[in-house]
Amino acid sequence: MPVFSPRRMLYRSLPILTAMMIIEMVGGSALATRYDSIMPIFLVLLPPFLAVGGNVGSVFGSRVSSALHLGLVRPSIRDNPNLTPNVVALTFSGLVSFACLGVFVYLVSSILDIGGVSPMAFMSITLLSGICLTFFTIGLSLWVCFASFRRGLDPDDVVVPVVASTTDLVGIILLLTFILILGS
Repeated sequence: MPVFSPRRMLYRSLPILTAMMIIEMVGGSALATRYDSIMPIFLVLLPPFLAVGGNVGSVFGSRVSSALHLGLVRPSIRDNPNLTPNVVALTFSGLVSFACLGVFVYLVSSILDIGGVSPMAFMSITLLSGICLTFFTIGLSLWVCFASFRRGLDPDDVVVPVVASTTDLVGIILLLTFILILGS
């Protein structure tokens, strides 16, 4: 059996990619309903925020997928000592990434005079949304890796599209929720 078969890859990936397109459209629709009330600084934050969330989750999912293929991790959360350091690293990476992103976006937005929100409120919204997205991403990555592996699918074909698309939708919802809660 060849390792790389474009036909098999397309056959396995097409349903997943189609479902992920629908999820992305739902995320765009959720954003469109609140677009007029979102301050410009949050529109500057949104693309890199979603990219960081998807990237952190995809890296974690790829690591777990590789560990499954190598037999270093079993497709179960219980008694998997190799998962704990990876979860801690992902949590720390997410926290640092979202903190740096918040500071950078706020500074650039201030220079361009499109702020309009206090630094404390902006950083609170960014960090709370980012931390929640990171924890969501951990659970989603593990679930997708384990479920696809148990079903005989290659997690490498499934994890990245599912995690990246779903974190976009959840990231939009989290940002909108914390903007609403914190009143900015």
